[in-house]
Amino acid sequence: MHITILLLRILSLFSVLYCILLVIFSGIRTSFLAFWPLLAAVSFGLSLLLPRISHDRIALGILWGLAAVFLIMEGIFVFYAFRRPQTAPEYVIILGAQVRGDTPSRALQERIDAAADYLEQYPLAIAICSGGQGRGENLSEAEAIRRGLIEHGIEEERILLEDRSTSTLENLTYSMEIIEDGTLPVTIVTSDFHMFRALHIAKKQGFSSVEGYSAVAFQPVTIHYYVREFFAVIKDFLAGNL
Repeated sequence: MHITILLLRILSLFSVLYCILLVIFSGIRTSFLAFWPLLAAVSFGLSLLLPRISHDRIALGILWGLAAVFLIMEGIFVFYAFRRPQTAPEYVIILGAQVRGDTPSRALQERIDAAADYLEQYPLAIAICSGGQGRGENLSEAEAIRRGLIEHGIEEERILLEDRSTSTLENLTYSMEIIEDGTLPVTIVTSDFHMFRALHIAKKQGFSSVEGYSAVAFQPVTIHYYVREFFAVIKDFLAGNL
């Protein structure tokens, strides 16, 4: 019990400090930012409440069980992030991320860089740049990816655009409409934390020969993205997308 209470208070303090770091590094409008002050409050509240619960062993069991599920899932995300494709692809789908005005966000730029590196290894593969245009974006995410690939020296005739999608599900649904044949070997390029969900949504959409090539980068926001992905997977699972 004492160890659990100590860990909860450490988690609470970490959550507050990490939230401040996220605001400094990524801004107050960072999606899912409210999770961290909420986690801090819940963790500290539990540290005060646990000693007062009569069935404390049951409470501890539930708490550690939830923590184990979370850690196992995060470990799976990391495993998928570092796997590399084994089959030469016919198509490479690059999933979009935020564009700030005309400039790719850090996450999108990492995906562009990784995709360009991968496409250079397979000069016969066709790139599908996937992502629509959202609020605050002067061009579609697909167009931003296309421009980035061309700057890296990828031939324009190798690049196709899918510029309607607004979610990972739509990215892959609309990309399938372009490819038409789900049996063709496909590689998905996306961020490391996102790979598990992207691959499983792809398989649900009929891609039977699909692998992933992650844009792996560790930054102050990386932990945030991995934690957020846990809840995104739950959401997509409940929605039947996985």
